[in-house]
Amino acid sequence: MSSFDQFAQNYDDRLDDPLRQQFAGDGDFFIHQKCRALMRYLHRHAPGARPLRLLDAGCGQGPALAFLRGQARVFGTDV
Repeated sequence: MSSFDQFAQNYDDRLDDPLRQQFAGDGDFFIHQKCRALMRYLHRHAPGARPLRLLDAGCGQGPALAFLRGQARVFGTDV
């Protein structure tokens, strides 16, 4: 059993933070902001790179993959 497996069942509960919820609701908010910043950067600095292919190393449950799916070919891995 991997070290993550022991936390997998209640992973979201472990990330629960009342202070964060006051500003963003859930952790996906910050991940989506990072994805938006990444896409702005890539469009500005690699405008001819199409189709974009992105790897999310350490993707967890995959919220960034789901967010980016319509904008690029996305792949994720987590160990």
